[in-house]
Amino acid sequence: MKEFIRSLLSEAFEKAKEGGELKTSDLPPLAIEVPKDAAHGDLASNLALVLARSEGRPPRQIADTLIRHLPKSDDVASISVAGPGFLNFKLAPAFWWKRLAEARARGARFGRPTPARRQKIQVEFLSANPTGPLTVGHGRNAVLGDSIARLLGAAGHAVVREYYFNNAGRQMQVLGDSVRARYLEHLGVRRRQLHLGPTVQLDDYPYVHLMRRVSTEQRRLEAPPAFFESEEAPFLDPRDWLTLIHLVDEDFAGLGRVTHHPADPSGLLDRLEEARRLAGITSPMTGEERTELEQALAADAVDLAQSLPTPSRDELRESTILIELARGGPEGAAPPLPHPFGYQHSLAALSTAILDRASILYVWVTPEESRRRNRERAMPGPEGDASILHHGVPERVMRDDYGMDDIEWLSGSSPEPGTIAIDAGGDTHLLPFTRFDNRVDRTSFLRADPDRWPPDAIATLHSELAGALDTIAGGRS
Repeated sequence: MKEFIRSLLSEAFEKAKEGGELKTSDLPPLAIEVPKDAAHGDLASNLALVLARSEGRPPRQIADTLIRHLPKSDDVASISVAGPGFLNFKLAPAFWWKRLAEARARGARFGRPTPARRQKIQVEFLSANPTGPLTVGHGRNAVLGDSIARLLGAAGHAVVREYYFNNAGRQMQVLGDSVRARYLEHLGVRRRQLHLGPTVQLDDYPYVHLMRRVSTEQRRLEAPPAFFESEEAPFLDPRDWLTLIHLVDEDFAGLGRVTHHPADPSGLLDRLEEARRLAGITSPMTGEERTELEQALAADAVDLAQSLPTPSRDELRESTILIELARGGPEGAAPPLPHPFGYQHSLAALSTAILDRASILYVWVTPEESRRRNRERAMPGPEGDASILHHGVPERVMRDDYGMDDIEWLSGSSPEPGTIAIDAGGDTHLLPFTRFDNRVDRTSFLRADPDRWPPDAIATLHSELAGALDTIAGGRS
């Protein structure tokens, strides 16, 4: 609105100067403000007062000169001179209708200026130690830092958020190992009795979350979403189940080699696109949409980079790598499931380096129990799941994608008992397989304080778990 008035005054100044009615060579800096009294119009300018000294004339005379040379516009209802020489503008209804139409057309982009020079700006804020207590100051600085970053992004700049977690990946790994060690120690059980070393965990859920964030931002930008039509919907293209596997493959390949994961949203989008290409999906994100996504996902890129494990080669030699994933099909379906649904196709997409070493521990629950546990995972706190992740899956997804699975069919059709046969890369991999029967809930009591764990529940849990792990350990011996 102010730029519109500024353009009118600039044109009037140039015309008056060309006609010899003004002698000042260049348009001076001027103010355009909303009058304190609405009766004086929508906007007021002090241009005539600013020109008075260089012109050597009363401001009101200069104001009259400028008014004579103002271009005609249907967007201006009236122009008047007030006080010592202020120019007051009353905008016509047509102006406001045009602005409303523009706002509707631009959607989420309305009000975001295009800077004369787009800059890449890094905003560094906060440093909350994830293994220590949070304070009110941490929360305040998080709000301030993120607000500044959002304002700069809305102004058209490429913003990178630098949010230090005090090396959260390593600290959280050490904390997790410590908690697990205390847990096993409390029960009188050592890792090696369960055939476990220090654990390194890979999970495809962080990438599902990232894909949902991408689709949310695309819908905000009124662009077609790449992954999910809505927050409650399953994948638009089910081949993205394989996209997740290719991302996990890449994370596995980096273990013992990568010491630092870059928190770069552009590189993260490149990873998504390359994994989709390997899954047979081509949908590059380019242009303005790509730029907007990079800005919106900056904090997510930091979160993901900090969450990925970075064990050394020496640490990896003593570790057990856990890859957590769940696959299935719609309620009522019967195996074999069509590509790319179910465990059969996702396991076949794992790298040979994984398949040559992998064993499968299948946590056996009914679909009803799985949905109950899913609802608890979405609820943090003592009434919810004890997992660090606290994530839930939409109910529609639970029924359409996890309503059943093909693990029993895979086990029953394997040529060797106690294995799952996976055809991949021209070879058949026989993966040692066992179940941990959790159809009757054996684990929820672990959310309580250890002093309240029932001895009989502990004994049953460890007997079943040790037996299952013994089975697959023997299959790889």
